[in-house]
Amino acid sequence: MRFRLVVVSLAFVFLALCVAFGQQTPNFSGVWKADPAQSKFAGPPPASYLLIIDQDADKLTETIGTPGMHGDERTIYTYNLNGRPSNNSFHGIPIRMEKPVMEANTLRLESKVGTTPPSAFNQILTLSPDGNTLTMELVNSGGEHPSDQKIVLTKQPDSVGAALRAPEETAGARFKNVQLLKDLPASQFMDTMRYFAFSVGDRCDFCHVQNNFAADDKPTKKMARTMITMVHTVNTTYFDGHNEVRCYTCHRGQHEPQSRPSFQ
Repeated sequence: MRFRLVVVSLAFVFLALCVAFGQQTPNFSGVWKADPAQSKFAGPPPASYLLIIDQDADKLTETIGTPGMHGDERTIYTYNLNGRPSNNSFHGIPIRMEKPVMEANTLRLESKVGTTPPSAFNQILTLSPDGNTLTMELVNSGGEHPSDQKIVLTKQPDSVGAALRAPEETAGARFKNVQLLKDLPASQFMDTMRYFAFSVGDRCDFCHVQNNFAADDKPTKKMARTMITMVHTVNTTYFDGHNEVRCYTCHRGQHEPQSRPSFQ
């Protein structure tokens, strides 16, 4: 009788270990290159699409490299896998993921986009059984440019990602007449510009001369530099350099900050 109980107990332990093993998060780490023939992009396929994933138990970071109109572009998303919220940006617009969802070899990263009305930016990563193929589905619902993409990537040697891991060219080196934020990586600089436009509820030509972004003709561009300096001073003085105060803190999608009730 005692022998039978021991056997049954061991069976339950073995079953529990199997279930736990089956629920382990698959590791998507590696260098991945898109196969244009098998992929479906929202527009014309890029000349190249390289993805580096670095993953540990608590965090997954994606670094995406593509050619762009301003040179090679680099986009970085970092997701918490431990249940804590993740804050990123999608073309400069803030996005927030609450909790990842694991299903066998699939990881769902569902984020809300800070647009009005709200929209969603969702990723679904699926790893093939042999670990050599990664399928990434990207769904951007709502907003001005909804899209649905499916990118099939094949695993590459780590050496293929060397250029994408190297320090990126700075904004001051790539663009003309950058007086502030010149030390930002060029890709982060472009997303920062898009964030400024999002914060004041307008487009790039609100501050810039169309087709001549280096020009200083518009008063709004000069005022933007003053505001950037002010925000930097506030954060440095009162928040130990953390970006607690941002353009959106006061503007909230309007040209002019609303400092008093509207009385309407």
